[in-house]
Amino acid sequence: FQTTPEQLQCRTVCGQGAVRCVRFNADGNYCLTGGADKSLKLWNPAKSLLLRSYLGHGQEVLAVACACDNANLASGGEDKMVAYWDTASGTAVRKYRSHLARVGALAFSPDATLLASGSVDCTVRLWDLRSKAQAPVQLLTDARDSVTAVAVHSWRIYTASLDGRLRCYDARKGRLAEDNLSKPLIGLCATRDGRCILASCSDARLRLIDRDTGDLLASYSGHSVADLSVECDVSAGDSLVLSGSAGGSGELICWDLLSGELRCRLRHPAAEPARAGVRTQASVVQSVSAHPKLCRVLTAMGDAVFLWADPAHAVADETQ
Repeated sequence: FQTTPEQLQCRTVCGQGAVRCVRFNADGNYCLTGGADKSLKLWNPAKSLLLRSYLGHGQEVLAVACACDNANLASGGEDKMVAYWDTASGTAVRKYRSHLARVGALAFSPDATLLASGSVDCTVRLWDLRSKAQAPVQLLTDARDSVTAVAVHSWRIYTASLDGRLRCYDARKGRLAEDNLSKPLIGLCATRDGRCILASCSDARLRLIDRDTGDLLASYSGHSVADLSVECDVSAGDSLVLSGSAGGSGELICWDLLSGELRCRLRHPAAEPARAGVRTQASVVQSVSAHPKLCRVLTAMGDAVFLWADPAHAVADETQ
C-alpha cells in the first residue's frame, strides 16, 4: 500500500523532543501531546498551530487525556505525578502524587467527575475531581504487574496489565470480571458502542473481546510491537481497527473490524529505515488517536504528530 497526499493532511513538529502520546480532545477540533521535554501542549492539528503549553511535570509526560467538556485536561508522567489542568488558563488545578512509579495511562469518566490513572506500580487510582482531597477515592490493586492502559466507558472501567489480564470493573454493581489473554497486554480501547474491547498484546496481535461474555471475536496481526507499548484504537463508527508499529518503517496499520482484513499500511514520510536490525525511536509509531466523529487519525512518531484523513482508502501499490 502507498500513502497518497490526500491522506496525510498535516505534519506538526512539536518541539517536545520525542512525542510520547497524542490525543484528540472531546470534539476532535484540537489535540494534546505529551513530550520528553516534560511539557503538555494543546494544538490545532489541522493548522499545526500551538494554542497553549502546560508546564509542571518534573520528567517526561507519558499520558494525556481531555474531559468531555474540554474544560480540563489531565497528564501523567515519569515523575509519578498526575496533573489536572484548567484548559483555558493553563494552570494546574490539582497535582496528585500518590503513585509509586511512572504513570502511563489516564482516562476521564463520561461526566468528567472522575479520573482513572494506571501506573507501573501495578495500581489504578480513581480521583474524585469534585473534591480537593489529595488521596484517591478508590485504589484498585488487582493487577500483578504494570498497568499499561485504562479506558472508561459508561460505568465500566477497563484496565490492561502486563500480567496478561484484561479487567473490567463494573462501578454500578461493584463487580470485577477478568479475562486471561495469556499474553502481556500493552494497550486497550473500547469500541465506540461499548460492546467490545480491543486489547493489544505483546505477541503482536490485537484481540477483539466481547464485553459481556469474554469471547474472542476477532484477531488482527501484521504490525510489530517489540518491547514497546504500541497503542491501538478504533475509528469513528467502529469500522476500522488502528495500530501503530515498532517495525522500523514508521507505519499506521488499519484493519477492517468485522472481517479482520488488512486494509492499509500508511507509511510516515519522515520514517527512518531500520539499519542492521537497529530500531530507532524516530521510526516507531507509538501513539494513535482516532477522531471521535470523523474518519481522521492522529499518530505520533519521533518529534512530530501526523494527521491522516480517510485511512481506509489507501491505494494499493502493485510494485511492493
